[in-house]
Amino acid sequence: MHLTSLAAFKVALCIAHGLPVPFIVKIILDDLADQALNAPRRLPWFSTGNALGFNCPREYQHYGWPYYGAAQSGIRPSLSREEFRSHFLFPSIVFAEVLAALRFPRSPGRPPNKDFAYMHDANGVPIRWVSQETAFLVFLKRMRTRGSVVIQLQAFFGRSIGWISQVYNAVLEFICSRWVPQKIQNLDGRVFDYWRLKDYEKCLRRNGLNLPGCVGFVDGTFHKINRPGKDGNNGELQGLFYNGSKKDHGLIFEMITTPDGLIVRANGGHAGRHHDVYVARESDLLGEFETRALKNFRLFGDKAYQGFGDKILHPYLAPQAGSYEAWFNKYTSGYRIEVEHNIGNLYMQCAVLQNEMNIETQLPECWFQASVFIHNVHTCVMHSNQTAIRFGMPPLSLARYLS
Repeated sequence: MHLTSLAAFKVALCIAHGLPVPFIVKIILDDLADQALNAPRRLPWFSTGNALGFNCPREYQHYGWPYYGAAQSGIRPSLSREEFRSHFLFPSIVFAEVLAALRFPRSPGRPPNKDFAYMHDANGVPIRWVSQETAFLVFLKRMRTRGSVVIQLQAFFGRSIGWISQVYNAVLEFICSRWVPQKIQNLDGRVFDYWRLKDYEKCLRRNGLNLPGCVGFVDGTFHKINRPGKDGNNGELQGLFYNGSKKDHGLIFEMITTPDGLIVRANGGHAGRHHDVYVARESDLLGEFETRALKNFRLFGDKAYQGFGDKILHPYLAPQAGSYEAWFNKYTSGYRIEVEHNIGNLYMQCAVLQNEMNIETQLPECWFQASVFIHNVHTCVMHSNQTAIRFGMPPLSLARYLS
């Protein structure tokens, strides 16, 4: 293995300036280690097809083709760093940290390469296992794949469509049962406590939004689904999910965004025919202001939230041209748009949401809320996103968010 041109240039420069030998050796070792980390993994000529060092080809066949992964928690993908991040959203150097923070359930007595149960019998007893690393990679790749054609993942992982669907559904069920109710459907008051919300208020004041007690933005988003056809094209079910404004069928989610780029609440999914005010009442948004985390604080929304008093601030209704009210509406719209920016980032990171799902055979509300959770985890790991850069406020650490 030879040194890269950049490392060779550094070594020559150090020799020319007479720098000590340990410094030069460190440059060489770092370059060789980086090449070994990013080099494609190839099977040796004497291998039995087991690139990961397991005991028999059968275990290797169950684990998958050597496009990714390594034994236990060390990540040594055959993809480059850029390719790994493109396929799985997270950089390879932080993937083990994210996997450990999510705290996947382990089957007692199972080896590390097969400790996540993805199939159970009629009595709930696990009968099929896979490694946590493999399961999470399958889940992330499916989230990053646009459309419902799982054939792309079949060629990527070298496994059947049924196996990929079972593993993905098992991880989705775990996230929706373990993390979504606590972190997405409701605002976690233990994490977003009084002092954190006070920091949000100060951040907005520093950036020019001088509204007393305002800590974030609220808005409803419409997530499209396929036209329900279980009770006929003209049945009540399709009418329940049809939104006349959007001219499509879908679900409504209530999104609360903070200045650090986190979507701290995505309550839903409510039937698409309803208005944002109805969704806010059904989700008990006022209860957050009266007895829970948002007590003594406010949010800023659009004109749809005019019936919530001073709890949710909103633009003026029908202002006259050139008046202070018109200037205020134009000025605050530049801040409120950050909710739309976060929603756009969500659909970009989790491209699977761009595919319209069936309400009868799939769970689009679970897919959407799991995507919001992955978006928040990614924001915490990367310590920034578009909204956080705009307001100059770093997000929470991953350990703090998942505490």
